Amino acid sequence: MKEQLVVQTLLRSKLAEAQIGNPRYSMRAFAQRLGFHAGTLSGILNGKRIVSRQVAEKIATRLFLD
Repeated sequence: MKEQLVVQTLLRSKLAEAQIGNPRYSMRAFAQRLGFHAGTLSGILNGKRIVSRQVAEKIATRLFLD
């Protein structure tokens, strides 16, 4: 459960950072950058979708995280 919150917080902060640089940057564009459907990203951000280890690793790779 704690890992879910970490992923949600990370994704929200990365989306917010991108939107500071470009206020028109959408969640849909962010989802495409991550390789997800917008609905999948929305579910993750709203806590309605569980993030597996594989998905978490995909997110980390796409965001160039360790």
